[in-house]
Amino acid sequence: MARPGGSGNNNHGGGHTDPSQDPSSPYYVHVGDGPLSVVVTSVLNGSNYHVWPRSMRRALGAKNKFEFFDGSIPILGSFDPSYKAWSRCNMIIHSWIVNLVSQSIDQSIVFLENVVDVWNDLKEIFSQGDLIRISELQQEIYGLRQGSLSVTEFYSELKILWEEL
Repeated sequence: MARPGGSGNNNHGGGHTDPSQDPSSPYYVHVGDGPLSVVVTSVLNGSNYHVWPRSMRRALGAKNKFEFFDGSIPILGSFDPSYKAWSRCNMIIHSWIVNLVSQSIDQSIVFLENVVDVWNDLKEIFSQGDLIRISELQQEIYGLRQGSLSVTEFYSELKILWEEL
């Protein structure tokens, strides 16, 4: 028996349920999820790579989309019944990334098709240990003094430096 206002199912032929209609599915894209709907504290500019992916993980995890990056959701071929839903998510996530990197970086990723490739490319380029920055952080940690800072402020500054190191 059909439900009021519908055909009684969400199937699109062959008995396959459309995953893009299930809010718990990573293939679901909320009506409010446009190219600018993901916000992180700062745009990736290269020097802030170690902070940027953490912010992205949180933002994309909140939208149930991080699995597109870590390989949990495989790249689908056009023959797959879920391809249309996968492709839509891939495109919207790609637009989120392009809008969250500097213009010079976006030119290097705009032609990559799959977000997992974008994520891995950015990681390969920017995650290499920057020996100069490591040395600067070590000097900042060594030179940090409480001075007029409260214990909380001093601890926070020290923790931030340690976390980045």
